Amino acid sequence: MINHDLGKLVVIDPGNPSPVLAFCQQYQLDIDALLITHHHTDHTAGIATLKQHFPKAPVYGPEYEKIIGVEIGLKNQDCLQLPNLQEPIEVLHIPGHTLGHIAYWLPTSQWLFCGDTLFAAGCGKLFEGTAEQMYNSLQILAKLPLQTLIFCTHEYTQSNLKFAQHIEPNNTDIAERLKKVTHMRQQHLCTLPSTLALELKTNPFLRVSNSIEFAYLRQQKDIFK
Repeated sequence: MINHDLGKLVVIDPGNPSPVLAFCQQYQLDIDALLITHHHTDHTAGIATLKQHFPKAPVYGPEYEKIIGVEIGLKNQDCLQLPNLQEPIEVLHIPGHTLGHIAYWLPTSQWLFCGDTLFAAGCGKLFEGTAEQMYNSLQILAKLPLQTLIFCTHEYTQSNLKFAQHIEPNNTDIAERLKKVTHMRQQHLCTLPSTLALELKTNPFLRVSNSIEFAYLRQQKDIFK
């Protein structure tokens, strides 16, 4: 998230500091804050280096997890107001991938930064939480406005859609999206962000009716080749 007028940048889940520093240098930006969704190193490994370059930038993260470098813990329904961002950021506790996982929701812009809970056409693995926890977390996200832009952390869209098509072979929305995404990836284009409306049509993990169905689907995805 960038405030171009003030030259300020908010960084979310910096697993690798190098591209962040290069981006800051290219556009002459200062980091205003770091926001962390969960403790996995591919989301946190850049904290120390970025703090060396931008020591005044506070580091926020889930209160429920111990993360080296996080200075301010956040819990469910906290509201974060950064001085150089024009709108509040709401915190959602969405366990499943990890027990303390949080998301950052910007209600005015209708942007969602959901880490590894919800992916384009998929969802995160259950490393710590239960299927019921993850199902409930996804249901929380599914109730956001349909036009919500979903900024997940990994480019898994194509492989997720292949599984989605395996689960729902007659879903024309999935087939159309997979064709479009395949073309984009052949051109090395990013398929993100997604929208909640699109996810509700093409993401099988948002289309199940209960946690039992979700658990079966997650198990099938874990062994899908």
